[in-house]
Amino acid sequence: MGALMKPIYAITFWLRAGVPVHVVQRMAGHKHLATTARYVHLLRGDLDEAALRIGNMLATASPTPAAAPASDAA
Repeated sequence: MGALMKPIYAITFWLRAGVPVHVVQRMAGHKHLATTARYVHLLRGDLDEAALRIGNMLATASPTPAAAPASDAA
């Protein structure tokens, strides 16, 4: 980690860069994921981006086909 980057911001930076959280945990030297989570800084932009991604995913998802009715014929 760079000398000018504080560890608390490095963890947020790594996660925003797409590094998986379990990898960030190991990079930070944390034994427990809860320790890593304490150092993550959530910004309003993060929430907005997540909502946009979820909305896009829902808009492009194909509807689940309806199940065929059960047949009583023997």
